[in-house]
Amino acid sequence: MQILIQAADVFSNIGDVSMQLVTMERLRKLCPEALLYVITTEPNHLAKYAPYTIPVKINEPPQWFGLRSLLRKWISDKKRQNLVTLENNLKMFIPSQTKQNKVLLAVLKQSDALVFGGSGAICDDFVGLAVRRLDLLEKAINIGKKTALFGQGIGPATHPELVERMKAILPRVDLICLREGHNAIPLLKNCGLDMSKVVTTGDDAIELAYLKKADTLGENIGICIRVASYSGLSPGPSSIKENIYTALHTVANRHKISIIPLPVGPNDHYSIGDLLKKPNSVQHPETPARLFEEVRRCRVSVVGSHHAGVYSLSQGIPVVCLAKSPHYVYKFSGLAEQFNHVGCEVLSYDDPQLKEKLEIALENALQNAQENRPKLLQSAQAQIQASINAYHRFYKLVEDKVTKS
Repeated sequence: MQILIQAADVFSNIGDVSMQLVTMERLRKLCPEALLYVITTEPNHLAKYAPYTIPVKINEPPQWFGLRSLLRKWISDKKRQNLVTLENNLKMFIPSQTKQNKVLLAVLKQSDALVFGGSGAICDDFVGLAVRRLDLLEKAINIGKKTALFGQGIGPATHPELVERMKAILPRVDLICLREGHNAIPLLKNCGLDMSKVVTTGDDAIELAYLKKADTLGENIGICIRVASYSGLSPGPSSIKENIYTALHTVANRHKISIIPLPVGPNDHYSIGDLLKKPNSVQHPETPARLFEEVRRCRVSVVGSHHAGVYSLSQGIPVVCLAKSPHYVYKFSGLAEQFNHVGCEVLSYDDPQLKEKLEIALENALQNAQENRPKLLQSAQAQIQASINAYHRFYKLVEDKVTKS
């Protein structure tokens, strides 16, 4: 058996790494003799995490992060967002990798299945990447390959080109596993999917974090914020960050506990250091395991990043989510649903009473943490099992196809 895996493009994001590790390890356990080919821009990083895989190198179009950062000093957030939109739109017209890369096309043709590891790429904020991945998916379907999307965060999706491609391709996929169904299921129904092919499993990364949980709750407050075009939180000083800083320190000082940085994305450590008024004091964790060790020290986490929330809840630690953009309101409302609205409160960055509400939310979370922990762990266990069952379901589809051929 040969399986081609679309993995994370950037291995510096701990959330992406942990999702891909689960995908590769589960497929490896299901079929130890299978050849696992992995599409990646970073073969060396892939070899570090999964030496048993075979890299298929691609070159994705560059992102204008440097230009965006430079322009932050002179243009408004709205104009910068327009630049991001322009970049994404331009990427939609770049030929897909199957047209550029003969090696990738050859591997796809000889494989029995194409699998997408956990991701949140099919959405408006990454429309260029989303369309390119849908193109690859369509190519695989057209040549008769079994296809599955695991641990997917799908949406929000309103961009006309993206919605059109989703409606044309996603109904033809053999299995779609969602990391949240609250928002994604209505979207997929609108795309005309046969819902018997859709299952809500939660985020694949839940398993790794759950296995690293401590025997008892920690005492501290974890913090992760995300400064990005899709988060709605801008770089530099702001009243929002000052309110978060004040609430965190008020509660931490009251209880004589520490504030623990939980950086997930490649630049989160800078954002957290600036928020805490300790520039360059926060280090980016080299591996998921290193980050999980820090999460274990917490009794509650304040998160502006999806996977910081996932890791905390999966270890039985309540979270207060901070959101502003549709991207993160969507993500966090779905995450709260996955954990049955226990120990997961969502606040808005734009709330004029953010400082007061965050302080109250932290106090409530600290007080109720012990009571809520078993419920959170039970939700994590249920999602892990649902995801494992989905992998078995897809493996059986591929196995049957291989046997018949």
